[in-house]
Amino acid sequence: MSFVVNTDYNKLYALIFEITNRQVTEADDNFRLEEDLGIYGDEAVDFITRYAEMFQVDVSEFPVYEYFNVEADSVSLFFRKLFGFSKKKKTLTIFDLKKGIINKKINKE
Repeated sequence: MSFVVNTDYNKLYALIFEITNRQVTEADDNFRLEEDLGIYGDEAVDFITRYAEMFQVDVSEFPVYEYFNVEADSVSLFFRKLFGFSKKKKTLTIFDLKKGIINKKINKE
């Protein structure tokens, strides 16, 4: 079981690298996908879709846009945060994705 999980985690790290060109390890479990890794908008939808397919995780009820800004928001996000107009998004971390692999569902509640 442990070997299978570690293999899956290595596949997850490889997927993150493919999307972000950033190497992550177990030490980076608290990295937030949007804030720390820069995954948002269409890229976030693509990432979650590929994650779900790769690990057979049910994301049918996962509200992507409660966790990720849309593409258009990325350009003005800095100014919106600066002036307090940005609605705070929920946080999704690498650790949350690992739990999703084990539970076969992303459950943040």
